[in-house]
Amino acid sequence: LEAWWALAEAHSGAEEPDIAVEKEALGKVQELDPKNAKGRKDNADVKLAELLENSDPKAAREAYEKVVADWPGTDGAAEALFMIAASFANVDGNFDEAEARMKKLAEAIPESEWAKKVPFALEQIAKMRTHNKKKKQ
Repeated sequence: LEAWWALAEAHSGAEEPDIAVEKEALGKVQELDPKNAKGRKDNADVKLAELLENSDPKAAREAYEKVVADWPGTDGAAEALFMIAASFANVDGNFDEAEARMKKLAEAIPESEWAKKVPFALEQIAKMRTHNKKKKQ
């Protein structure tokens, strides 16, 4: 399991990632930890959702929502909540929803590393909102 996870991580962070190899490795992680007993299934699900972001943001958001539903309270769910909130700001320009989702993350899973990133994310969303208002004027 850990070897497959390491392979997926290596390809994810590579300068020129091999998406096919990454998907295969993540699929193996899902197979080997189907009930998230080792704490890798949720992370593999998140990584697979990330692979959809550029080609199909709507499908990525749906995949993140599934992680939240399937693995509540996990690190993967926290990351998925963060990514969902970010997508509302970055993809939709819906800053109110992005802020609400970030705050929900901070309340739902306050001890996660992702919740600790919320204050900075809220600052960035506020800057995006200001920039967007100036752009429209």
